[in-house]
Amino acid sequence: GQYVDDGVLAATCATSVWEGEKCAVSKYVGDKNVPTEEGAESMLDTEYIMPLSLGHETWVYTYASFDFCGDLQTFGSDVTGESTHPTVISISYGSQYIGACPSESMARFAADVEKMAGMGITVMIASGDDGSGHVVRQGVNAGKLAPSYPASIPHAIAVGATSWAEGTSGAEVAATAFGSGGGFSYDFDVPSYQADVAQEYLSTVPDLPTLGYAKTGRGSPDVSALGEQFALVCN
Repeated sequence: GQYVDDGVLAATCATSVWEGEKCAVSKYVGDKNVPTEEGAESMLDTEYIMPLSLGHETWVYTYASFDFCGDLQTFGSDVTGESTHPTVISISYGSQYIGACPSESMARFAADVEKMAGMGITVMIASGDDGSGHVVRQGVNAGKLAPSYPASIPHAIAVGATSWAEGTSGAEVAATAFGSGGGFSYDFDVPSYQADVAQEYLSTVPDLPTLGYAKTGRGSPDVSALGEQFALVCN
């Protein structure tokens, strides 16, 4: 539901490793892109995805309705309905509020993500910004902790955030500028590939939370990467 400013994107090329390379979104899918209404999240994604995939096309899916749950369904239908499609998808949006989307909506998009996996598409989704998910941007999960949807979908790769322990190199620790999201899902059961490690974690980790959490739910994140101290160019 956010747009990309192609002019700003091109300007960043002139001062980066992209110089001399094609730096433009190859295709917009969904609704018409409105460059004058670019979003910080969409600009951050394109400005860092493109230099990491030089020589490959970058597509942007954008929907003008700004309906989080409905747009995910539309996006899922658009991707699975294409004869030519991306091989890697990055999604930076989500909610750690329990019930943010109807269960039917979540099940439908989860089925689409499973289809994408069968199509050879890797779907990577940010694990959220609200830590263990008790007090979140949309409200309070009364007495419960919850991870972010759609990162909690079993066939997606949920990506958490880290920061440098000191300086700008070396060891990494959990993000400090915000609470990188994670936990066990109330919406999706633990998948078979994760069952043993999840059980081992819950049986050995000290100081488990006193608030409620889904002990048999899908755990996230799956992996983590640096999520702080990145320059962003955005009007």
